[in-house]
Amino acid sequence: MAQKNPKDSGKSTVKHMDNNDMFLKRALEKLLSEKDMKKSQYQQVKRACETALASVTKDPQTTDVSYINETYFLPFELACALNHPRMVDTSLDCLQKLLLNGHLIGNIIDPTDSTKLLIDRIVSVICACFHGIQTQEKVELQIIKICLTIMTSQTIEIHQRSVLQIVKTCFNIYLTSRSKINEATAQGSLSQILNGIFSKMEQKMV
Repeated sequence: MAQKNPKDSGKSTVKHMDNNDMFLKRALEKLLSEKDMKKSQYQQVKRACETALASVTKDPQTTDVSYINETYFLPFELACALNHPRMVDTSLDCLQKLLLNGHLIGNIIDPTDSTKLLIDRIVSVICACFHGIQTQEKVELQIIKICLTIMTSQTIEIHQRSVLQIVKTCFNIYLTSRSKINEATAQGSLSQILNGIFSKMEQKMV
């Protein structure tokens, strides 16, 4: 999906996912294939997935970038909120790839709250997936992975509150994880994140 970099809340145009971005389609289909989707509490997620999937599979056309971001982010946001381990794992994995490849632009105004950027909402959703020692190890690893992607991105602009939220979450995973691998990964990611923060601060002071 080719995109123009939007500035603030201005209008921009994007093209829908092409054949090279099938991971989004597969992730949506994977969520829809969950047997629990038939239950009433998952119907909102199901409808959001179906809407996003319909958008992905359409012929390429130009659309307002804020609509595209909201359409593609919403099903994963809803899935994460339900705390279904497999759905959360799938959702975080796909969000990480969307952010890494520049398909999900967080540097626009959040369509649901004009006082925030979409990236702030994305960070809140990601960090809310951590539930202390009850968090599954796979989910912990996905949280660390996506937090590092956001903090090391050259295109994502992230500000103080979200930075603190990411650092706090990674630190809590380091402190509470029952997995030695996740503990070490969280520690390494924190070092990389903090080094990046101090490096940017030094550049601004020059």
